[in-house]
Amino acid sequence: MRDKRWIEKREKIRKRDRYRCQYCHNIYVLKDINELYEIVDFEEIASCVIDVYKQIQKNEIKFEVDKDLKFNQESYYIPKYNLWMNYFYEDLSRLPILYQSMLPARKMQILSDVKCSTKDTYEYYLKSLKSSLRYKRKGKKTGFIDSILIEHDDRIKTSHKFFLCQNIERDNRFAYQGRASIFIDGYSIIFPLYEIKLFNTLEVHHKRYPRSKNPWDVDDADLITLCSKCHKLEHQKFK
Repeated sequence: MRDKRWIEKREKIRKRDRYRCQYCHNIYVLKDINELYEIVDFEEIASCVIDVYKQIQKNEIKFEVDKDLKFNQESYYIPKYNLWMNYFYEDLSRLPILYQSMLPARKMQILSDVKCSTKDTYEYYLKSLKSSLRYKRKGKKTGFIDSILIEHDDRIKTSHKFFLCQNIERDNRFAYQGRASIFIDGYSIIFPLYEIKLFNTLEVHHKRYPRSKNPWDVDDADLITLCSKCHKLEHQKFK
C-alpha cells in the first residue's frame, strides 16, 4: 500500500469525499455531555460548554434573527445514524467579485432527521464569557477566546443525544479548522477544539478488488472513504 500510484489514488478519493468518512460523517455520539472533559484540550472549555447547555435548558438565552443573510445549501446523508447533515453557506454572489474573495462566508450546520431546504434566516447568539478561555492552536500555540457561539434551529433533531462534529471549511480543501459543534435537539454550540482524537485515520475502502490485485487498478466508483473504525466494521460484515 506504499506504492506511489496507490498513495495518489487514495488521496484523490479522500479529496472527492471531502475528507469525511462516508458512513459516520466524522461524527461521534457522546454518552453524556460530561464526556467533553475527556475530549477537549482544556477542561475549562468543557465547563463553559456544559454551563451554556444548562442555560439553554433553562431558557436563559435570548436569540437574535439575522434577516439579511442568504444561503446556499449542501446536504449529506449519514448512514450510521440515519440522519442528514445540512450545510448552509452565506451567499456572497450579491457582492462585487472583489469583496467575494475578501470576505469569509458564514456557515451553519443543521443535523436533522430530514433533508432541510434553504432558509433565509436563522437564530444565533454569541455568548460573552466573564474570562478568556485557553485553547490550542497550530504549532502547539495557545490562544484565548472570550465567547462561545450558539445557534438555534428547530430543525436540529438528535433524539435527545449529544452529537460531536468537526467543523469543516470548504474553502481550505475541506480541512478541519480547530472548531467543533455539539448538537442537541434545536441547538448547536460551537467551540474551539484543536484536535479531536476520537476521529481516527481516514482510509479508503475497496467495494471490489481488481483481478490484478493492485489496489489502484479499480474504478473510482468502487472506492469510498471510511474512518478506520467504520472500515473495520465494513470488513466484519463479510466474515
